[in-house]
Amino acid sequence: MYSDEAESFAKFPALAEWFIQADSDNYVKIQSHPTTGSFQAAFFMLAATRNAFKYLQTMYSVDGTYTSLRFCMILLLCGGIDANNKILLLAWALVPIENAQW
Repeated sequence: MYSDEAESFAKFPALAEWFIQADSDNYVKIQSHPTTGSFQAAFFMLAATRNAFKYLQTMYSVDGTYTSLRFCMILLLCGGIDANNKILLLAWALVPIENAQW
């Protein structure tokens, strides 16, 4: 996704479709504006990490960082610690604001 930001965001539905085709147990949610259909937010979680979730230690972390994009998005990452004391990325999202919905 090395084009204009608007063009890149427009490719998210195709990315979501590819993500599900790669493994039907992967989870993805794309939120679009109800009237314009333009990209608003995306959430991704691999099936493998969903399955590994039950084996993680009971400490999880969510962190967000503002992107330097024209559209001022926030990249949220959720991770946990596995049995080998290694960080495992569980899910990631690109959202317009940090709130309870995401």
